[in-house]
Amino acid sequence: MGAGRVDAREEARRSAALAAVGEMAAGLAASGESLLDELARLRKRYGFYVNRQTSFTLTGAKGAAKIREAMRLRLEDERGHIASERVERHVREDVLIYDLEDGGRVAVRPSGTEPKAKIYALASGDSGGSEPGLDAEIERVDATLTAVLADARARAEAIMAPIVAEAG
Repeated sequence: MGAGRVDAREEARRSAALAAVGEMAAGLAASGESLLDELARLRKRYGFYVNRQTSFTLTGAKGAAKIREAMRLRLEDERGHIASERVERHVREDVLIYDLEDGGRVAVRPSGTEPKAKIYALASGDSGGSEPGLDAEIERVDATLTAVLADARARAEAIMAPIVAEAG
């Protein structure tokens, strides 16, 4: 299947999901509420999740080899922190996972289909059931994730710089 094409099953799944969201929105609207009101209730009850990602893309077979070399060097990096967060490090196949002390996670992995390295950062929080607490917790988790992702990206750039320069 070509890039940008969607098969019939995928289109049916998307249509069903949109119909379900539409029905939920209509039901909430009938009682004077919105999807955002429901999201706030869900966050208050179950907490929330924040996700960020960044990537590095090079070109061609040489780029793919550089990404593999950078991942090998990254796997040798034994530091016990990212930004100001202490981490516990795990390796699963070719994925490097850092579990943050506060429950968040950073994962670094090569793309399976192109010369690209991807960095994912995710964290969750809990408002303790109060609306002001929720806003403060979202801001705290977001700030932590932003700092962690910036540090992970800076480390990846530092590892990549000499590899890219060698290929010149």
